[in-house]
Amino acid sequence: MKDLSANETRRRTLVAVGFLLAVALATGSGVRLSRGAAAARPQAPGPSAGPSNAAPGFAGQIEPLLVKNCLACHASATKMGGLVMESYASLMKGGAHGPVIVPGKSGESRMVLMLEGKIQPRMPFGGDPLPAADIAAIKTWIDAGAKGPAPGEAAAPAPALTIPDIKPQVLVVSPVGSIAYSPDGKLLAVGGYKEVRLMDAASGKAVATLSGHADLVRSVVFSADGKWLAAAGGLPARSGEIKIWDV
Repeated sequence: MKDLSANETRRRTLVAVGFLLAVALATGSGVRLSRGAAAARPQAPGPSAGPSNAAPGFAGQIEPLLVKNCLACHASATKMGGLVMESYASLMKGGAHGPVIVPGKSGESRMVLMLEGKIQPRMPFGGDPLPAADIAAIKTWIDAGAKGPAPGEAAAPAPALTIPDIKPQVLVVSPVGSIAYSPDGKLLAVGGYKEVRLMDAASGKAVATLSGHADLVRSVVFSADGKWLAAAGGLPARSGEIKIWDV
């Protein structure tokens, strides 16, 4: 075979390409020439919404925990340990052992130490320990400065609680909450659980029982003429009660 010159090779190539284009047009096939699409640039991720680091508010989160778990023993009517938790001011005042909240230092706050059982008795007294999440919320609030309610922030409403009246199946001796002698010294009024017993002071025998009180009768007092008896009690942290008896 003879060697083909460069010009002859180029000519034959162009003829072949022209022939292929003609065939494509005749058969309806299209030849599309396109430029490669530029690769999409990666988009920078937008700012993610991280978890909020805001400290719990007193009125919205901390006070409801205190009302639910602490107020039965730490209201002004009961005042166990000299501590009242009815308001932010009374809580920060502390009790018989001094302040229970050290702003900014939950690890040194007596209330936290008692909630965690590091100081006995563990609180709530006689009840189940607070969930870890509730204790953590109180600690976060203290570490953030233990701030009080914001101006205009409403206090948490007291929860509506229903206390079942469970009747004992065996004889229960009522505790003595208060006593008082009548002015003439003949009667002794003994305040007990949901009742006041009138007793003959000389013989010690019961003369009458005044029933219908809501809880332990904590105070009894006769009128100056001995005809009336006032008995005070009520449900701790919920309602007070005074009954006047004609004796």
